[in-house]
Amino acid sequence: MSVTATAQGVEPQRMSFAIMRNGQQIGQHDITISSDEGTTTVNFRTEIQVKVMFINAYSFTYAGREVWAGNHFKSFVSQTNDNGASHSVNASAGADRVAIAADGARMDAPKNTVPSSFWNLDFVNRTDFFHTETGKLMKLNVTDMGNEIGR
Repeated sequence: MSVTATAQGVEPQRMSFAIMRNGQQIGQHDITISSDEGTTTVNFRTEIQVKVMFINAYSFTYAGREVWAGNHFKSFVSQTNDNGASHSVNASAGADRVAIAADGARMDAPKNTVPSSFWNLDFVNRTDFFHTETGKLMKLNVTDMGNEIGR
């Protein structure tokens, strides 16, 4: 991802995605990436609301923030409400590990572990992640399957 330099500094990059279900927009996912003096901050916001006959059948809200220094993960914090179930995740990178606190539980992860937010194309070269909503550790591998033309 790149950001655009302006006379006042660096202008944040903003992306918004509509979340669709059966042809109807039920939510939105927003990402804002800003950089300042080698530090990149990525903010996420997701809101989903599914209504059935004007009744709220499901709701989901998520807010997260990542901080990076160059290509090095520094910290992460998120709050999620998944239809009434609340989750919070805090993570910080140390010299030899990533300390993760999720819903009251604490754990240490390998130092190369990063959030599973996938905003950065460099993530395809990584294998150690933690889930941004629950803090659970995940091992992932990406395989290039070629290009696909969308509909």
